[in-house]
Amino acid sequence: MVRLWFLSDDGDIVRYEYQVEEESMKGKVAYSRSQNGVKFLDSVAESTFQMYRSGVRMALFKMAKNHDFQDYYDVAIY
Repeated sequence: MVRLWFLSDDGDIVRYEYQVEEESMKGKVAYSRSQNGVKFLDSVAESTFQMYRSGVRMALFKMAKNHDFQDYYDVAIY
């Protein structure tokens, strides 16, 4: 499971903080409306499995498609 917490939205860039499972480290990720892309903003993503990064990307693209960036979002990974 990955948890996402909303940080900010400047009209183009939406920023979230994320935490994988119960790990103590948290990272930051950004979604750009104009570029329709996701960027991990720190090295925390490098130490997580690809499936977690993919889950974060899919959640952000889903929220963008629905024009609904939520304050808190859980991503279930199976």
